[in-house]
Amino acid sequence: MKRISIYLGAWVMMALTLASCTKEFIPGEQDTRVVAAYIKELAAGNDILKKGAVATSVVTKTVGQVGVEISEVKVYAVAEESTTKSDWKLVKTVPFTEGMELSATGAEIATALGVDPESLEEPVLYQEVVTKDGRSFDVATNIPSNYESFPNYHMAMTWYLSVE
Repeated sequence: MKRISIYLGAWVMMALTLASCTKEFIPGEQDTRVVAAYIKELAAGNDILKKGAVATSVVTKTVGQVGVEISEVKVYAVAEESTTKSDWKLVKTVPFTEGMELSATGAEIATALGVDPESLEEPVLYQEVVTKDGRSFDVATNIPSNYESFPNYHMAMTWYLSVE
């Protein structure tokens, strides 16, 4: 009798264990995720504006895309780091192609900020990507700025410049 109780108990436990393993919808599953986009740095370029020749200095970096297809990149400037988008000033909008060299001159940056090129100290450029389906992504709105610090992402959404 004791042996039957042990077997019956084991069968009940096994039945309860198997019944509890059925999965229902789990929020965040692959089928329901939205794919975003960002640009990644493929090759470092120049991030220094030359003192005394800031207006004619050119900063560059080679970028590629991650995520959905990107149609254009908007380059914004700020005099000091700020993830408040209302502080950003549009420098230019460029059509995106994979492996493109993203660039800006000191004159373009200064014009966007409304200052003399030689008064620039350590401007920061922020990139906003616009996808072919019309969505936009940037670190002020919908890409957490701490993602830039993850080395495997190679994000190129923020660009710190110096004047030397």
